Amino acid sequence: MDLAPLRHRDFRLLYIAQFVSLLGTMITYVALPYQMYRLTGSSLSVGLLGLAELVSLLATAFLGGMLADVVDRRRMAIATDIGLAAGSAALALLAMTGASPWSLYLVAAWMSGVSGLQRPSIESLSPRLVPHDELPAAGSLATSHANSPEEGSSSAIPWMRCAASGCSCSATRENSFVTIAWNAPPGGAEPR
Repeated sequence: MDLAPLRHRDFRLLYIAQFVSLLGTMITYVALPYQMYRLTGSSLSVGLLGLAELVSLLATAFLGGMLADVVDRRRMAIATDIGLAAGSAALALLAMTGASPWSLYLVAAWMSGVSGLQRPSIESLSPRLVPHDELPAAGSLATSHANSPEEGSSSAIPWMRCAASGCSCSATRENSFVTIAWNAPPGGAEPR
């Protein structure tokens, strides 16, 4: 695997931030259904949670792509991270105080919708952070780290007991993107 894109500071920070964020996302993908099942004992409720996330994601994904073309990507990343941080804080609060199924549906749909708005802006940053001839290597690195958290999160199932017993595993992801977005140049770096 060609690691040349990691020589560029901004790409390296984005890569690390995406890895941490994806790890938190994958943990949340396990924790939310587990928490819903523990709360309701119903597989149907768990399935409806996935439906709420899917509908919300589909409703915002195209809008996110459009906004990535017309809005400053750095500001978009910061704004959506604030929205995702609010969702993570809500999940942590619900885990500590006792959640109702409807509150989990609402927060899960919120976070999925905000992710749909965020993803195109984040994905369009990479071509601005590495030289054109390193784009294939950057894409390869992005693909490799996208799979790593999925594999790691399944081994984190014992941590999911944490979600049901009063703490949240979902707050991991938000600090990473806010940090990279805050430190990135406005509008992202110019293409090289």
